[in-house]
Amino acid sequence: METVEQVVIFNCANNEFAFDIMKVQEIIRYKKITDVPQSDPFLLGVVNLRGSVLPVIDFLYMIKNQNSKLEKNKRIIIVEVEGNKVGVLVDAVREVLRVPEDSFEELVGQGRTQSISNVMLKLNDGERIISLIDQKMFHESLHESDFTDEENSSEEQIEELAS
Repeated sequence: METVEQVVIFNCANNEFAFDIMKVQEIIRYKKITDVPQSDPFLLGVVNLRGSVLPVIDFLYMIKNQNSKLEKNKRIIIVEVEGNKVGVLVDAVREVLRVPEDSFEELVGQGRTQSISNVMLKLNDGERIISLIDQKMFHESLHESDFTDEENSSEEQIEELAS
């Protein structure tokens, strides 16, 4: 019997990505995001989710260094990152899918996408390729010098906002 993993597949910048469903707390519709002054460009701000203030990360900024348009049709995926809940703004959530173990393929080489993913899902005989987001790599990419300044690091911001 082969191992099957469930993933949440979402779209951003006309590409498909996936989070392990075990790290996804919930998916919510776009709601008003409150700006956090002097925050890193990938940190859109915070939302109030049933009395808890959660930071919201702009996934488009993380993958393309472009700011997302804040629109009603967007979704926020609440994920657990190193023990903290964080919202991730994406274009759309496509589906929850059970993926057979033989569909996972490790990515070799260099590139920006490796900062958050080193595994691809090959579906439909390789016609559909989806980047599986590695939670640890995702967390680490929030702290790289591209996204942080020395005086006010994103790690401190995210941990303060998430606690």
